[in-house]
Amino acid sequence: MVWTGSGIDVKREALIGFNLLLALVLGLLLNSVSARDSQAPPGAFDALQLLLVLSALIVDGVALAAIGARISEFGFTPNRVAALGENLLLLVNLAWSAWLYAQFLCGRGLFASLERWQTSYLAVFGGILQIKGQVISNKIKGQVISKIMLARIERFRLGREMRQARMKVPESHPVGYYHCISRIVDRQFLFGDLEREQFVGFMREYEAFCGVRILTYCIMSNHFHILVEVPKRPEVLPSSEELIQKLGRLSGNVSVGTVVQRIEMFEKANAQKELEEYLESFWARMWDVSAFMKLLKQRYTQWYNSQKGRKGTLWEERFKSVLVDGCGEALATMAAYIDLNPVRAGIVEDPGEYRWCGYAEATVGKRRAMEGLRMVVGALERVHPEAGHGAKHRPAAEVLSKYRLFVYGEGEERDGFTAAGKPLRKGFDREAVLKVVREKGRLGLEDFLRLRVRYFADGAILGTRGFVNSIFEGQKGRFGAKRKEGARRVRGLTGELYVLRDLKKAVFG
Repeated sequence: MVWTGSGIDVKREALIGFNLLLALVLGLLLNSVSARDSQAPPGAFDALQLLLVLSALIVDGVALAAIGARISEFGFTPNRVAALGENLLLLVNLAWSAWLYAQFLCGRGLFASLERWQTSYLAVFGGILQIKGQVISNKIKGQVISKIMLARIERFRLGREMRQARMKVPESHPVGYYHCISRIVDRQFLFGDLEREQFVGFMREYEAFCGVRILTYCIMSNHFHILVEVPKRPEVLPSSEELIQKLGRLSGNVSVGTVVQRIEMFEKANAQKELEEYLESFWARMWDVSAFMKLLKQRYTQWYNSQKGRKGTLWEERFKSVLVDGCGEALATMAAYIDLNPVRAGIVEDPGEYRWCGYAEATVGKRRAMEGLRMVVGALERVHPEAGHGAKHRPAAEVLSKYRLFVYGEGEERDGFTAAGKPLRKGFDREAVLKVVREKGRLGLEDFLRLRVRYFADGAILGTRGFVNSIFEGQKGRFGAKRKEGARRVRGLTGELYVLRDLKKAVFG
């Protein structure tokens, strides 16, 4: 430094190393002072100790110069001030210790003077340690607080993009209806004819196992739609025998024998609590939309990966769902929107011609598909499904006719039927319909359903104004304090349908 005339440029890590070295020297000095006989004459070891103290003085001087340079360049911080004070106190201790050692070696002083100096300085060392500990503690607290604040800022920034609990029907409702959508990863077209047939088979298996009911569905090439009725968990749960029967109807590697053995083991041991906990692990997979979708998607993934020799996830993120009002037009509207998927995609002109949708399955006489449409037509007649409705025992032909009339609309847009029962429409001009929507006009339901409408996938809740607001009241914590009402009217539609999310971008396509 004297030779070059340049300043001290010591990294922070080197300064920490210097301080550790000084602490070691100080420890050795204190140990030697306490262990030495104060009456013994000076010797070679004392000369070595003096040399060690002088070396430490030089190191401390370099450290002080470096700390001063960092302060002049970067300014004061609590950590730098503490380091400066610590090294100054060490400098004083080492300098006076060196002087007393030199006096002792020259026969001009007593070793007891050095002992008294070091003993009196112990209080100073204690103060240094206390201050250093406080600085470290404050630094740790500051880091923790900073992390917490950053996490809160990040949560605020993400806002609604953050993953929230799925919107589900309140416990007070006896049943809930959900439109569920899930897409293949990277939106690959992996659903061929065989894959769609297998998926429908698994869907029906887990429909029975989970105690839900499929009202309608549509399996496209890279995604699927399911409109599902999910009843409330019953107060009286099925017996263990009924559970075993349910498990026995599932395909795949379901070890029913192991379940039977465990149930028998708990019963023989009279371990009622353990038996209840074991059975609960199965009941938790029933009467719940999330559990149904998880089991269905997992089972299909296992089959598909086994068939194709692949590994890993098959699905793009978690499934979307819209909670649907089960009484009135909302349920039938959602069902029609799902069945019309292949029509909107230009695959067929009539949903009855598309093999992998609920409507087509009902037209060929499949019992469960027909039961689903009966529920939809009953809701359309504005009679709550739980109260029983006229469509329950209505002939299949009449149910299909009413549902078809709803899907294709009435009045001017319909111009009779063909001999096969297909409606003769005057045509559907997508661009003309989109123009009406863009100009804030309103469409009849029959044309509205032939557009891709994000409300049916991203609206969160679909139903009457009262239904949407009733769910909103129990979910206010998800929204800002300024939002007083949940219902937002579906734009572009002549009817009275409401959603929870007021979508702004790319609503129609």
